[in-house]
Amino acid sequence: MLSVIKKNVLKVFFVVLITSSTIFAQSGLELGLFVPIGASISIHQYDRDYFNSDDAYERHTTNNARNTSLAFEAGVLAHIGYRFAFGKNNSFSLLGEIGYNRDVFSFALKDSNTNSYVRRLKNFKNYTFDSIVLGVLPKFNFGKFSLGVGGGVKIPLFAYIGDATYSPFLSYVNEDASIIKPDKLSDYFETPIIPYIKVVFDTAVFSSESIDLVLSGYVGYDFAINYTNKTVENFGPKQSLSSVDVGIQLGAKIKPMAFKGKK
Repeated sequence: MLSVIKKNVLKVFFVVLITSSTIFAQSGLELGLFVPIGASISIHQYDRDYFNSDDAYERHTTNNARNTSLAFEAGVLAHIGYRFAFGKNNSFSLLGEIGYNRDVFSFALKDSNTNSYVRRLKNFKNYTFDSIVLGVLPKFNFGKFSLGVGGGVKIPLFAYIGDATYSPFLSYVNEDASIIKPDKLSDYFETPIIPYIKVVFDTAVFSSESIDLVLSGYVGYDFAINYTNKTVENFGPKQSLSSVDVGIQLGAKIKPMAFKGKK
């Protein structure tokens, strides 16, 4: 009886050993480089606590309404981490994300001289940030497809505050922009950091033994950065700038197997 038990235990041991070597055959270091290209759907709010009544808040937001104007965004992101394989085609990647991104919060303001089409001017305001991106992006991989959910922070290096007016009748544009350097960011933004979360769906459009060329779709959310101006007395209420980002990513990732010299 004891010998039978020992034989069964040994069988189980060898099965587990063989299965484990198969499961982790494709585990290893994973590297990727991506170029996100997308649009920002901006959200603007005034600080309600600044006002002494709800009526005052409503009047101010009505008279100074800022409606979303779509903006173009782009960047370059590098991924580095480790892939844990679970079977022949399934795996989990724990990745760090680092890179550069240009974020734009763009808004349309009330028109000037709306009683006259000839004199009417459309007004726009945008806030642009050139930022370093630091985050994490866990991914579940199923064959040629991957689903990632991650987040992190964008740390602005420079900011640009732009004002633009456009004449529908004369078709001219007048623009004015202020550049805010890193040592001055705290004068304009309460906390000059933009936290973010995002969901990414990848598909490999071309694969070789060593690399995958990848096309991705993503949806993200940039949490509010609060804009003020400490250099101007009685500047007014703080303004929160946040956005929903949608777009695509083009990139490539090196397969873990390439580092092991296996096929």
